Amino acid sequence: MKSTFCCVCALILGFKAYAQNWPKYYTNNKFTSGILAIESYDHGIIAISWADINANFHKTDINGNILCQRLLEGALIYGIHETKDRGYIVTGCVADKNNQTELFMLKLNACIELEWCKKYEFDAPSNGLDVIQMKDGGFLINLVVGQITYNCQCGVIRTDAKGNIIWKYYYAAEIPSILLDKNKHILVTSNYRYQINKSDRSDLNLTMLDSNGTVLWKTTKTGAEYYPVKTVETYENGYVTMVDWHLFFWDSVGRLLSDKIITNNIPTNVVSINSFDIIRSTDSTYLILVYGDSATSGYGGAIIIKINTKGDFIKKAGIYGRYDSTGYYNLGGRKITATSDNKYLIAGGKEHFLYSGQTNYSEMFIAKINSNLDLDSFYSKKYKYDSLCPNVIPDSGNISLDQAEIVNLDTIGVKYTGFNIYPNPTRDYFNISAIGFSNQLFDLTIYDVLGREVSKQQFMPDAAGNIARQISISHVMSGCYFISLSQ
Repeated sequence: MKSTFCCVCALILGFKAYAQNWPKYYTNNKFTSGILAIESYDHGIIAISWADINANFHKTDINGNILCQRLLEGALIYGIHETKDRGYIVTGCVADKNNQTELFMLKLNACIELEWCKKYEFDAPSNGLDVIQMKDGGFLINLVVGQITYNCQCGVIRTDAKGNIIWKYYYAAEIPSILLDKNKHILVTSNYRYQINKSDRSDLNLTMLDSNGTVLWKTTKTGAEYYPVKTVETYENGYVTMVDWHLFFWDSVGRLLSDKIITNNIPTNVVSINSFDIIRSTDSTYLILVYGDSATSGYGGAIIIKINTKGDFIKKAGIYGRYDSTGYYNLGGRKITATSDNKYLIAGGKEHFLYSGQTNYSEMFIAKINSNLDLDSFYSKKYKYDSLCPNVIPDSGNISLDQAEIVNLDTIGVKYTGFNIYPNPTRDYFNISAIGFSNQLFDLTIYDVLGREVSKQQFMPDAAGNIARQISISHVMSGCYFISLSQ
């Protein structure tokens, strides 16, 4: 590992909150959008917003009034979580001198002071989508390398408490998410796209890793347009994956138990476009956050839907846009998170579409709802904030990424590489793709159910160590077969 100068300048933007009840809106007269909001240890709120290509870090009191703000110029934050020491771990991407994005992870203490920062170097643009702290204080980073398009290189990086790499797991997929379950295992959810007769298809993949990066099991739901949003644990020792309006329920080892299209159980006056998040609630139900259109006004809004453990509709609530004398606006939520007092925070963007001759703009909003899906009331109780900080935290400032340490991921071995086969089932041929192989010949062997070798071929990966081949099986009798890749 080497050190390099990584200067991120700071231009302090004055955000102001101007609503007196939930939701709260925050503007700096720029194109701004809220990304996510989490509760801080002192019952305040930590919110992340984007303005152009800059990330903004906001600390508010329990009622959403801004206490302090920080700015990372040239960086975008996708994931933030509170750490065991009441600080924050952050991941996203930062633009380098060639305007290419690079994955970064930084650690802040409870006083929003930078402790350390690492940038992880790839041979293609990279981005951190989420970060989770492990029981031993280390971290998991969910990442994507390259453009988020057909089967980019995705992965999970396991680090120690200082961001040093322990292992990495790569796979070819899209839209990945990770879950650290109650057994401290890592569930990776992703989809894999391909074409059949020029028609787009997509497989839903779930892969379970142990804390050492070893694959425990893998399951695939094939043959449809699946774009997974997120997987959470069920209340029955299994998992549920949200895929737009589709729910898939799995047991503890990835066997599909049931699937449900929840629009079949939702009143017809709900018009939805896209789902964004799913979480477990405090009353043994699930909350789903979607972007939808009001059935009455037609303007976009953040809609929260409560379902039971079987995926049946219970109730919904929405925070919708509207029109006034200047134009109209839509509201779109991105993430929903739980608080310690059984409330829920939603962050997103308020997009203003103004009448002719005026400039459109957007701003961040934060909403807090209670367990009945009603907008929460403001608290009159006075809380003491930043009790872990010996000095007063400045109202504004910057998070400087000077002297960020560069980690070259290409010098660290891949812990495990999976491969994808599609279409499956098939009859005359199948496609196989994999990543992370060394630049040497590999063997592709097909076995029948008795373990007998049916065929064997040798191929050379491309210069990047990736495999993409179409294999003819027209000579093979119908049946179930196993595929092995080895070098």
